[in-house]
Amino acid sequence: MLPSLLAIASGSAFVVWWWSRERTPWRWFWLGGLIWFVGAIVLKGAAAAITLPAIERLKPITSPRTFEIISALHSGSMTGVFEMGTTLAFAVRIRSMSSSSSRMIAVGFGAGALEAWFVGLLGLLMAWVLANVHHPRIDAMRAEQAATIPPRLAILLPAVERVIATLCHAGSRVLVLSSVADARARLFVWAFSLMFAVDAWASFASSEKLSPWWIMLGLCPLAIVSALVLRQRATSTFSESGPSSGRR
Repeated sequence: MLPSLLAIASGSAFVVWWWSRERTPWRWFWLGGLIWFVGAIVLKGAAAAITLPAIERLKPITSPRTFEIISALHSGSMTGVFEMGTTLAFAVRIRSMSSSSSRMIAVGFGAGALEAWFVGLLGLLMAWVLANVHHPRIDAMRAEQAATIPPRLAILLPAVERVIATLCHAGSRVLVLSSVADARARLFVWAFSLMFAVDAWASFASSEKLSPWWIMLGLCPLAIVSALVLRQRATSTFSESGPSSGRR
């Protein structure tokens, strides 16, 4: 239970920190969460239901490594198209969302925090199932988890994963919103590429059965880039005339 609670707390901490610093109205955090839900759960979920059967048909006619690469490219593309595409659609429709650095970052942290809650609550449900349900498949999952992740480190893994994920969510969305505010299409391309890389690597590394810690290590460069994007937007910004312009 504790790992999932730490995951929720890790994602939520970014929201609390940004609100305490900027006093950005809560509606921008909630809007970020809505954008994530529409893009990641509704649209990407529906598209996955349509496209995954087609991807699975390639499995018998391709080598295992080729299929892993195809699956990774599919996963990354879905995230780029639907999560970044939804953010762009909202940004074009609600121009005020991109009118200040404070709002942009609030939207990004709101998206990351809602995913943290979603993942954390699923983790709590799974923890209950693993502790209380006895079934051959559940028993196999329990054994695999115990063999893959040392119990002491397992407590920290979800929190570390959520820190990395929230930074990437926020950084990519700030790039999308900045592409609208500054009329710089290449920023959207960078946002798309960032989230494409996040999910493509996660999919490929998982299929290779790498340790979750190696997966997190592979994502660290993307998290660092995202943190630098957020810092740039929060301080000098991409195009605003000064550090104090467009704060809320």
